[in-house]
Amino acid sequence: MPAEDSELHECRRAATKPPAGWHLRRSSVSRLVAMVMVVLLAGAACSSGKADESRPEPSTDERDTGTAVSATNDCRPSVGEDSELAGQIVGIAESYLADNDLRSVILSVTRGDENLVTAVMGESIDGVPAETSMRFYNGAVVFSYLGTAMLALAEDGEFDIDAPIDTWVEGVPGGDEITPRMLMASMSGLVDFVTMESWIEELYENPFTPFTTDELEALVFAEPLAFEPGTNVAYSHLGFRLAGEVLEAATGRPLPELLDELVVEPLGLDATEFTETVQFDGPVLRTYTDERGVYEESTGWSPDWGVPAGATQVTNICDLVRSAAGIGSGELLGPEAMETLLTPGDADLGTPTDQCPQCIPTDDTLHLGMGVSVAGDWVIQTPLFTGIAAVQAYLPPADPDGEGLAIAVANTYGPSGDVGVNGSTAIMAQIAELLAPASPLPPQIG
Repeated sequence: MPAEDSELHECRRAATKPPAGWHLRRSSVSRLVAMVMVVLLAGAACSSGKADESRPEPSTDERDTGTAVSATNDCRPSVGEDSELAGQIVGIAESYLADNDLRSVILSVTRGDENLVTAVMGESIDGVPAETSMRFYNGAVVFSYLGTAMLALAEDGEFDIDAPIDTWVEGVPGGDEITPRMLMASMSGLVDFVTMESWIEELYENPFTPFTTDELEALVFAEPLAFEPGTNVAYSHLGFRLAGEVLEAATGRPLPELLDELVVEPLGLDATEFTETVQFDGPVLRTYTDERGVYEESTGWSPDWGVPAGATQVTNICDLVRSAAGIGSGELLGPEAMETLLTPGDADLGTPTDQCPQCIPTDDTLHLGMGVSVAGDWVIQTPLFTGIAAVQAYLPPADPDGEGLAIAVANTYGPSGDVGVNGSTAIMAQIAELLAPASPLPPQIG
């Protein structure tokens, strides 16, 4: 991520036997499915409640942190006019970090053009404090950029979100019925490869090597559709990957170029960039996970499988809070397109069934948009994968003259932290309750 990088149904799914060769603390399936999901998947109630442990020396992969780029250096800790309120926000994050063994937390909160607080706590690696300028993968946040770009092109008459995708790509089961709208809204019926043990085993055997689109398609296309396209809601990482392919084929332009032109540059996200490898300019926030049964550094693990091909991005907390406001407010879209971004189909379409137990229950208060999630009055995305978690959340103003509230949080995990729970979403939910008690998040969030 994802938003995101966490599903309501995942907290209730029965555990599956881990792949041979790995001795994981909990089901590899439930861990992986929880790593990259949008907000509907990110419930703190899934916490394992592991006991505190002394911090062991983590195993690490050799990796250059890179040299700092100027945009990241502009992202510094700051406190707004209300220092007492800023202290309360920071206190929420500090308490959660201590209680849940997070290694680091970075956050930024804005109301309109006012920065309420930008802060950081914890360490990147042992003995090296985390910094607000540190960059990390934004995972499923790029889905919100993809949905926004797709709708911006549709507004200009350059793209049809309701045409069958076999107009542009061939060989997709149900491609004569599946549309770009369905891909982006998780309504395609395509299954999710992150639940497949064969894929999980291969990932853990070599987490540094990216998967090709052909490899991922072979896994998913071998399975029947979970439901008729457009009739239910179930998360599919390949669905977002195909959406990127479709947009490239329809426009004849590379996806990174499109997203830069239509989203990244207009929002002024100067520290956000696409990266083709795990080497990117720093400072870099180091990540750790125990998914393979040992607490180890995962900064160098390939994240490419979780996003459209070529759309792996890094960002920092200042860009993430700006992203939350820009995407959530519809700054780049007209009113009709923004409504489609938030509610591309019936809000209550999602219902688990015997044929599709993984389908997501949705309603007016909690449902998926086109690359975003709608949680009460909030527009959010929650990436969660391979040791990094984050959230971008935006609350539109109650009246046209009001100011929107944006919250961005990112965190990494200590050795007894639960990497299957999005700590950033839990922190965001507590900050939201403090700052906007009249707009509560659904109970599943945080």
